[in-house]
Amino acid sequence: MRTGSAESAYQERDAYLAAVERAAAELADDRRRALVADVAVRIDRGLDGRPGAMSEVLAELGDPRAVAAGVPVAG
Repeated sequence: MRTGSAESAYQERDAYLAAVERAAAELADDRRRALVADVAVRIDRGLDGRPGAMSEVLAELGDPRAVAAGVPVAG
């Protein structure tokens, strides 16, 4: 069971991942899904040993549009 602050952190994570997905709309479905999965792993790794640092981890990743822009449209 998640506490209120943990629930809020996961909502923040989910919102960030949704923003990455929206920003990557021009990518093929499989590339977009792979990008979102990769970003989710990067978030989890960033939280390793830093519980409660969701906002900091997301700030380190940067703007979701910039994250999506770093992926070539054609593979």
